[in-house]
Amino acid sequence: MQQYGSLIPVHVDDITEKLQNVFSESFSQPHRSEALPRSKPGFRVNYKRHVLTMDDLGTLYGQNWLNDQIMNMYGDLVMDSVPEKVHFFNSFFYDKLRTKGYEGVKRWTKNVDIFGKELLLIPIHLEVHWSLVSVDITRRAITYFDSQRTLNRRCPKVTASYWAHTPMMPDSLYCKCLALGEPFTFGQLDMPRLRRQMYKELCHCKLIL
Repeated sequence: MQQYGSLIPVHVDDITEKLQNVFSESFSQPHRSEALPRSKPGFRVNYKRHVLTMDDLGTLYGQNWLNDQIMNMYGDLVMDSVPEKVHFFNSFFYDKLRTKGYEGVKRWTKNVDIFGKELLLIPIHLEVHWSLVSVDITRRAITYFDSQRTLNRRCPKVTASYWAHTPMMPDSLYCKCLALGEPFTFGQLDMPRLRRQMYKELCHCKLIL
């Protein structure tokens, strides 16, 4: 509770391992129902300009939809793990680009040499879930990732319109794998574990590599 503000990211294996280390003896794995989302009042995670409250972290519990605060801080953790290669756009970038066009976002990267990067990551909130657009600078390729496998040609097209106006450009889970060059080896059954891991990474302000 002190470390994470709630029991959300804690699995029975974590408790068993801790008890074994403290008491130097074996503990049989106890029967345990679903963890109760208890929380510690006033718990905060601060990282750069990000501040996560228990309401934000609570979106990682069960099948809740992750909010913008979680997505943006996690994206910054991903970006900061390989800063020379990856740039992560704020979750509000796509909506601004879609509604205001290039003029609405042209100053968003004024202090970033995005063409010195290898990979650009753009999270997209589709009201009911998140998807991701990645721009591979080296291969000049735009790829759309959607866990629900919906056919969405609009997102890559809107994203491409940004690069068309950019003078130098000829062209909660995917972000980390893409940024670190790791294969997608997870499925739906892995989501509870990965959500717990994301929670811990956010609280430690560092990716678990």
